Amino acid sequence: MDNIYCRTAGIYGRESSDQEDDDIPEANKYLNVAFAVAWLANESGSETAAFKTLSAVYPSELTSTEQKSLKESCLSYFITVGSKNVTMVGKVLADEWCDIIRFRDWLKNDMQVRIVSIFLALPKVPYTDNGITLIQNAMEDSLQKGQIVGGIAEAEYDEDGKQRQYIIRGSQVIRLHKLGGVL
Repeated sequence: MDNIYCRTAGIYGRESSDQEDDDIPEANKYLNVAFAVAWLANESGSETAAFKTLSAVYPSELTSTEQKSLKESCLSYFITVGSKNVTMVGKVLADEWCDIIRFRDWLKNDMQVRIVSIFLALPKVPYTDNGITLIQNAMEDSLQKGQIVGGIAEAEYDEDGKQRQYIIRGSQVIRLHKLGGVL
């Protein structure tokens, strides 16, 4: 899927796959709004788009094959699990988690605002250790805020007390072990 869909999330709105367009309840024609409200009201980084209850809309009755097809298409759906009606999947059409995309956007914006604020507040940010430290502190403050809200995991340590190192590339997290200072 093209990157143009990395901010596009879809949710299946029919009550069943054989339901005609004219038979879809009026409320389910706005299921996407209920879906967005259920998780976008939370602070970025503190939520997921999956496992949300929705108000004033009807769940779908889908076979496991239909659920698999929707999941493979990165389309969310709203079904009854146990006795609860919940959203499932929570991905954008480009096959990334909605909350990851939203958090990345928030982090980029927050960091940019903090850094630009420094440049606007001072007549000059010197290209010295002190100037670089101002920028570094702004970036670290942004990352720390991201950690507080849950968008960035807290530091993890191995059995020897060494902090684990991670490289994040898109939707993959690859654990790295430092060996003699070489990754």
